[in-house]
Amino acid sequence: KTSDEIRQFLRAMQRQPINRFDIQKEIFSLVRLFEHCTGVSITITFDDWPEHFSSQIDEFFLSFIKEGLTNAVKHGNADKIYIHCNREADGLIVMNIHDNGTFSNEEIIYGLGLQGISDALDSLGGALEVSRDVSGFTLQAAMYDFKREMD
Repeated sequence: KTSDEIRQFLRAMQRQPINRFDIQKEIFSLVRLFEHCTGVSITITFDDWPEHFSSQIDEFFLSFIKEGLTNAVKHGNADKIYIHCNREADGLIVMNIHDNGTFSNEEIIYGLGLQGISDALDSLGGALEVSRDVSGFTLQAAMYDFKREMD
């Protein structure tokens, strides 16, 4: 995948209207656009994922997916990406982005994108986990849905 394909995807994303009422539809739209621009196969699953969280949380997850997809192709040369979205009974929201990319054995270094995601997640009271193994690379964002806990 070329940098031009990623740039094409990012330009197309800037033109996309945001559906503030259904985060699942917005995620599907983002994923399908990325597949179209890059040819990468993406599988996405939702477990107890609502139509929307707060706008701040919705926007975070869209940014998280954009960063995860871009990194998978740009740095890992991935051709398959798996996204799993889950909200547990205690209100913990977890999104995993796993790809089959190939990465060097060097230490994982946070560039501007991952550092920005980590900082944004910190501000929401969450945590970012980054891991790599023989099957590929995984990003995990986890935070509590405080709005749901108050309901």
